Amino acid sequence: MTSIVPRYRVLLKYNIHPEHQDRYYRYMIAELVPQMRKLGMYMIYAWNVAYGPYPERQVEFVCEDKYTLKTILEGDEWAKAEAYLQEYTTQYSRKIVHFQNRFQF
Repeated sequence: MTSIVPRYRVLLKYNIHPEHQDRYYRYMIAELVPQMRKLGMYMIYAWNVAYGPYPERQVEFVCEDKYTLKTILEGDEWAKAEAYLQEYTTQYSRKIVHFQNRFQF
């Protein structure tokens, strides 16, 4: 198991498209999460928002340093991974924040 000191958090917020739920879950578990881990970005939470005018899902990845984060987010692998994720979702958004050890939105 890898131990890191997170400095940045990438928040992905979206609704799962009802017609693509099975494919979404397979993609997240079998492809996106392992691919991001290999690049140096680690998933820490997957929230299901059950109330209010917010997207139903918030997935959070953390990264140790700005260089790694910039390299990942500007790379072709991330562009493809994000495009695939958007095929399975609606109201997709991405936000980068400095890591704080609490819920962030």
